[in-house]
Amino acid sequence: MDESLARLANGACGRWDWLDALMHALDSGRPFFAFVACLLFLPLARAKGEARRAWLVAILAVLIGVASGAAAGRLLAGALPPRPRPLEALDLNLPRGVSPATLRAAMLCGRPDTSTPSTHAITGAGVGLCLVWFRPILGVLAALLGGLLMVAPILHFGLHWPTDLLASLGIAGCAGWCAARLRTGLSAPASFADAALRRWPALSAVALSLISVLVVWRAHPRTGILDAMTRAVRSLAGAF
Repeated sequence: MDESLARLANGACGRWDWLDALMHALDSGRPFFAFVACLLFLPLARAKGEARRAWLVAILAVLIGVASGAAAGRLLAGALPPRPRPLEALDLNLPRGVSPATLRAAMLCGRPDTSTPSTHAITGAGVGLCLVWFRPILGVLAALLGGLLMVAPILHFGLHWPTDLLASLGIAGCAGWCAARLRTGLSAPASFADAALRRWPALSAVALSLISVLVVWRAHPRTGILDAMTRAVRSLAGAF
């Protein structure tokens, strides 16, 4: 079943240049991070008082949830036996301009050496699954859209098995639930951030804008850091 679903999701790969280009853009993570920046920071421009402090708590919970989910994914990847990706295990369609000789440099460079779990899926769904404890409808919509932006390219290119996504969603859901339990403890840093926004509104707006641009432009799941984390966990596990 896993192989059949992987082949089905990969069926359109390599057929149209525009579709492969779109999937490459989504795989970069920039559309998703732009969506997250707008979702999290734009409400701060019109929220006031208690509403803004509550939203700052939500932002902090999202940051903690996504970071902890990604870290948990690397721990799991390092603890489990390496699993080849569908692109490596099956005779799948390749994007236009990519040959078997250039596959690793074009598609797999910087990615962890194992398929399970998917950091794309964890981060894509994690934002919404953290928000769902604060604003259920918004959280569900964010999880669906974030999952679409981050999951579509990895299935299109055959980078993850469908069962990898189930494990990733489980990790994202647990991380979101745990982050939501920290709401009380996040009230103090949220109040501190709110005080800074009230005292230096122009400077705070510039800082948030610069952070958003930096994250959208530079954040990328294929930085190589995740691969290094997976290898480090595997080395530590082997030492014991």
